[in-house]
Amino acid sequence: MAVDATEKERMDYQYRLERKKIIIDKLLIGALVAMFAFLGNMVIEHNRELAQTQAFVLQKKLEALNVIRESYASMFDKFDLYTLSVSAIASDGYHKEFRKALDDFILKQSQYSTLLSDKFNRQAEAQSWIFSGLDTVPSADRERYRLFAFDLYDSFYAVSREELGLSGQKGRSCFQLTLWSHEAANRKGSTPYLQENFRRWRDTFAKKNTD
Repeated sequence: MAVDATEKERMDYQYRLERKKIIIDKLLIGALVAMFAFLGNMVIEHNRELAQTQAFVLQKKLEALNVIRESYASMFDKFDLYTLSVSAIASDGYHKEFRKALDDFILKQSQYSTLLSDKFNRQAEAQSWIFSGLDTVPSADRERYRLFAFDLYDSFYAVSREELGLSGQKGRSCFQLTLWSHEAANRKGSTPYLQENFRRWRDTFAKKNTD
């Protein structure tokens, strides 16, 4: 049976319409695949950049902590020698070295504070206030603060590990300093701050660890 011209045109039009729809569908699928691939690459690139940024920040934080901890260790060592000096000449020399190391620790903590957390900075500042108070202790009383200073060292080491996301030593507790505001510290001074924390350490922490 022959197909009239009108019917042939209609069938031809329908065929072209179906082909156009197939092409559009393929283009849409291709565009979706390309879009998802592009988004996937963006996510991978973003994650890569994020990981690189996090690694860079961690590296800088570790470098800052190493500088501050080395300065802290030097300050602690100078104080420990200062507590053991017996002669007036040796005492005066050790005191100058301790004061120099203390000033260096305060400077380093201030220089690198922007790379570290507020919690760490507050603990570091509190330690500097304690050692500033120890700087004023009369020579006859210095040795009684040695064990206190050792526990402060352990506490600073634990805070440094925590800053890097590392857990503390299992089964070991550290003395926690009472924190003052800057306003209170400036108004009252380092000696009262030292004495408040020393009394609390002596009456609670030290006693508990010697029972």
